[in-house]
Amino acid sequence: MTERDYVASKEQIISEFRRHERDSGSPEVQVALITKRIEYLAEHF
Repeated sequence: MTERDYVASKEQIISEFRRHERDSGSPEVQVALITKRIEYLAEHF
């Protein structure tokens, strides 16, 4: 996964887990984003 793929998946994650149209800070969104970031970083070890 490239950085560009990560950014694209980030937008998808936000749209999937958000509570309302402008939500990006709810716990559900934040946990999903952190999980995806960990998966992305784990590929490099």
